[in-house]
Amino acid sequence: MALTAAQIKAAKGIGKRQRLSDSHGLHLEIDPQGRKYWNWVFYLPKEGGGTRRAEMRLGKWDEKGNDGLSLAQAREQRAEWEAIRKQGKDPRQVKKEQRLQRYGLQENARFEAAAWDWYERMRGGDWSERHSTDTRRKLELHVLPCLGPLKLEEIRVAHARVLLEPLEAARKVETARKCLAIASQVLDHAVINEWLTANPLASSRRALAL
Repeated sequence: MALTAAQIKAAKGIGKRQRLSDSHGLHLEIDPQGRKYWNWVFYLPKEGGGTRRAEMRLGKWDEKGNDGLSLAQAREQRAEWEAIRKQGKDPRQVKKEQRLQRYGLQENARFEAAAWDWYERMRGGDWSERHSTDTRRKLELHVLPCLGPLKLEEIRVAHARVLLEPLEAARKVETARKCLAIASQVLDHAVINEWLTANPLASSRRALAL
């Protein structure tokens, strides 16, 4: 049976993950804390015949569809991805390519493009609204002014010191730690997506006196 907006709004976290099915593979996932996300299950052809199961996150739920997807918007988006699947394409790969185009991620990509791609992907997951806002603020105030214009392959361990020195001088040690963690996570994201071969800041937290 298809979901209703009232059912979705009333659903609460129960300490474990839940799934409420809608239709055509669309379902609402509710994490243990009660946060709600739209996922879509679909099937792709398998070599040698048959099909294989695949799943894609469409976005978080938002009743009004302003900071996420309403029920109607999720259904519409599922239909759009289904049309792409029927063309013989993997919707997950198409979505990845669209993200690359959106943020200008290609050869010689810059840190800022990778940072926003990482941020958008993470905020659509398990982050709270408070954590999303705090991370964006640190990106915009501290991390991007320092690293944003650099090409990913230009970043070195020494850039960690450039990022941290103003914050340490202002005695903002905890902010410094968090900003370094954000920068390192962005570079990990770049490595995972094969935009960079290694994260030069991976060991910087141990090497620097924070």
